[in-house]
Amino acid sequence: MIKKDFIHKYSHLKSLEGRFIKHDGIIMFGLGGCIKYNDETHQYSEAEMKQQIRRKWYKFLFNN
Repeated sequence: MIKKDFIHKYSHLKSLEGRFIKHDGIIMFGLGGCIKYNDETHQYSEAEMKQQIRRKWYKFLFNN
């Protein structure tokens, strides 16, 4: 069970999924999901994850 003080401590944080941010000179971007182990949603093979990275990186380089 998750303690209420834990939830309160981190409730201000936001997901980076699909977004780029720059903080103290460090560029971060979020990738959602996990490695595919069955056919549920938000699971990706290694090739699918690489494709997501390529698309997001291209978007970052040319739209930033």
